Amino acid sequence: MLSIPGHFLEGLACRLVSLVDPVARWFVADGNDVPTAPSPRGAMDDRLFLVFLAAFCVTLAMTPLMRLLAVRTGVIDRPDHQRKMHVEPIAYLGGVAIFCGWLAAIMISALIIRGQDAELLPNLLPWNIILGALVIVVVGVIDDVQGISPRFKIAGQLFAAAALANQSVVIRIEGQEQTIFLGAKLVLDSLSVIESWGVAGLTQIPFTLAYMLGTAAIALFVLGGCNAVNLIDGLDGLATGVVAIAVLGLLIISITLVVTLDAGAPGSNAGVIRIILCLALLGALLGFLPYNFNPASIFMGDAGSLLIGFLSIAIILQFAQHHINGPVYVLAGLVVMGLPITDTVLAIVRRKMRGLAISSPDRNHIHHIVLRAFLSFGFRNPSAVKSTVVSLYLASMAFVAVGIGLVFLRGRWIFTIFLVIVGFVLVFAVKSGYRQMMLDRTSRQARQAGAPASPREDTPVVEDSNPDDESIPITKRPPRSKANPVATEATEKPAKETGTPPES
Repeated sequence: MLSIPGHFLEGLACRLVSLVDPVARWFVADGNDVPTAPSPRGAMDDRLFLVFLAAFCVTLAMTPLMRLLAVRTGVIDRPDHQRKMHVEPIAYLGGVAIFCGWLAAIMISALIIRGQDAELLPNLLPWNIILGALVIVVVGVIDDVQGISPRFKIAGQLFAAAALANQSVVIRIEGQEQTIFLGAKLVLDSLSVIESWGVAGLTQIPFTLAYMLGTAAIALFVLGGCNAVNLIDGLDGLATGVVAIAVLGLLIISITLVVTLDAGAPGSNAGVIRIILCLALLGALLGFLPYNFNPASIFMGDAGSLLIGFLSIAIILQFAQHHINGPVYVLAGLVVMGLPITDTVLAIVRRKMRGLAISSPDRNHIHHIVLRAFLSFGFRNPSAVKSTVVSLYLASMAFVAVGIGLVFLRGRWIFTIFLVIVGFVLVFAVKSGYRQMMLDRTSRQARQAGAPASPREDTPVVEDSNPDDESIPITKRPPRSKANPVATEATEKPAKETGTPPES
């Protein structure tokens, strides 16, 4: 029988206690008991709860006001009693309320920082992230109000990514602190980590090349994060709750790094920024969730889904500022956001294998599959929708638990486990896409032979489903109603779903 040495278990237990205890004390102890470094963090720890409260209260108050404004100005989703089964018009503009709550929290943090040391204000306020978030919201609101070209939305996301890539970060070279761009640091630190595993000479690349590669990587992260949240925003309260759970996980990771590893490090003030961003976004999401949970009285719209996707990725990329294994902690943050990222990867692979454009909507997202399962078990709306959302909340918690656990491991093990997770997701995506491709082929052969086609796997099992739904052209289907889970993605226009151009 395999036996584990006692000293190994004792060492592991001591390491876990040494990491978990300061984090727990950060939440429950007063400011004088929290271990701090010689930085402004110590005096601010006991006041950062105001950041969360500001975001929560402002969003909670602004959401009904934005709903009233949306209804009066006609920015609503009207019921048609066929696919849109909600009993009253559902307002958009929930994303504006989330942004107001988040921005109010950032301003509160500025007052806290200014009260401690006004000279630190320019270095601690995330101006690049504020600019990017503002552009994302403006573009999303224009799309929610009157609709815009998908290319214009992508342009707004790329602008936000460029602002994020040009964020200034502090590094230490030959004992002196210097400032470089976040995009360049992400690449240089990634190559440095790989060099520590035995590959030499990677960090000798020109700074310009590192900056260009980092900017391209951040653009990919931002586009993926924004549209991943947009894709999973298919049921009442789903995207709001899933992202809130993920941000809570990012907050725990941020606090862990601050109280255990950041003390006295170059650029350690970045830890304060991460915590502020997490508290602000978490408070805003929790303030919006009561209105958005089934039955929803307001939708966040593209302004909301793109915003919280961008802010989540911005928080994850802040881990790249860490002085030890920063890019590896970025991988742990991506695992925390694993549910929407997995759903997006599955959708892209599935659609490409079926010969469809990435923007072509279907009804095989994770929330559609889980919803059909509950309906087949005899659940009826709205209990089926609520059960689906809660189940996916639990799935998101599982991803968060894995991501937090990775922080306690060495960098190479984090990288290894991340690759294993990616491998599982890709293989499952290919298997799912192949199965759907074979179902499509069988259905076409049956129609050509004049025989009745077998039921499609993505057809909802509900009494009032529309039997002619598959005959509706993809690019001309009416907008989605999240209040009616039967009217799934096949009834929405592609640009609304993914922010990419529809198939011509």
